[in-house]
Amino acid sequence: MKAVVFNKYGGNEVIEVRQMPRPVPGVDEVLIKVHAASVNPVDWKIRQGEARILTGSGFPKILGSECSGQIVETGTGVKGFMEGDRVIGFPGIRRLSAFAEYVSVKENNTFAKPENISFGEASTIPVAGLTALQSLQKLGHISRNCKVLVNGASGGVGTFAVQIAKIFGAQVTAVSSGPNALLLRELGADEIIDYTREDFTKSEERYDIVFDTVSKRSFSECKGVLASHGVYVNTLPH
Repeated sequence: MKAVVFNKYGGNEVIEVRQMPRPVPGVDEVLIKVHAASVNPVDWKIRQGEARILTGSGFPKILGSECSGQIVETGTGVKGFMEGDRVIGFPGIRRLSAFAEYVSVKENNTFAKPENISFGEASTIPVAGLTALQSLQKLGHISRNCKVLVNGASGGVGTFAVQIAKIFGAQVTAVSSGPNALLLRELGADEIIDYTREDFTKSEERYDIVFDTVSKRSFSECKGVLASHGVYVNTLPH
């Protein structure tokens, strides 16, 4: 099978497309024929070696931590899936291997693909979607009617954050550039701040959660717009 491989940490020059053995699923794994795989900022950080504490020093490595596709084989211990199922696979940062024609994924990291979204859309859910969900729910303790500000709202994590916050019943203010206002309205944002025209940290409004998805504004900059018990969440803490 073809796969996106690198044999050492470095820049773009270390990446090559080459033939690799098709993986064989373990007892608790499914083999997915990949229809789509998404690229995230973490991928170039992995390539450069910034996550080597997780990815280790063994090579070659196949890049890619999330994908979607169709199951072509299941391990003998797999109970929840069968051949032909359309799924989302999340091999994760330690295991990687999603940028290939086939990838073997643990059953507990495999999820049924919703019928109403494409394979391409489905492949973007694990990394950005889980980051947004965990940031808002586990760190931000989001609740109904709380006020949430999402900085970088039109990015990968940001678009998920806006939608997830609305599902929880929050009032959402989205910070992005003006051209993305229509998209953010469609995703459910109640208010939109164009950062090229207005600095949200100078606002008179107070928020229960300030979620900086792009790590552009520090806690010290944002604390003035936090409510008395407000929470500041950052994907890349300073």
